[in-house]
Amino acid sequence: MRDYDAIDTLLVRAEAEAYAAEFHGFICGQLCVSGKADMELWKDFLDVQSSDEELIQLCYEEALQLINLTSEQLQAEEFGLQLLLPDDGASIGLRVEALVNWCHGFLNGYGLSEAQNRNGTTGECNEIIEDFTQMCRLDLTDDEQEDEEHSFMELVEYARMGAIFIYEELQPALSRPEDLH
Repeated sequence: MRDYDAIDTLLVRAEAEAYAAEFHGFICGQLCVSGKADMELWKDFLDVQSSDEELIQLCYEEALQLINLTSEQLQAEEFGLQLLLPDDGASIGLRVEALVNWCHGFLNGYGLSEAQNRNGTTGECNEIIEDFTQMCRLDLTDDEQEDEEHSFMELVEYARMGAIFIYEELQPALSRPEDLH
């Protein structure tokens, strides 16, 4: 996966309105629904405010690389999607905040792209979407940090597998290469 800190720093420098985890969630939501990331939607979501054209271009190039990598990961047979979150060395509070942002971004990308969904949704997909909505409400106090590490890792894995499940449900032709005989 691309480096969370580098992407987040770039987005802050470019005065984007989205954080790295939130943007990654957004493009995952778009890819799950439509199989592609709509450039106009993700540029609007980033809402880059910088007047530095080179920095804006660098930001968009990094975004395109992240989109391509994420698309490849979603299509991988080995459940290869990795969420763009801070590494394990970051505080649990920062990682929880990033997971909340990722879920928020996913819900936005999913919702804005939902009109492009030609396959309909299943009850399982709707349940995962509701769970992501609940995860947006996560909060962690300093007293809980030590005890919550294992629970946090389970939530990350649930979000990762939930996104893969939704992608496979809504993009069956893209996610399952057909065997040639």
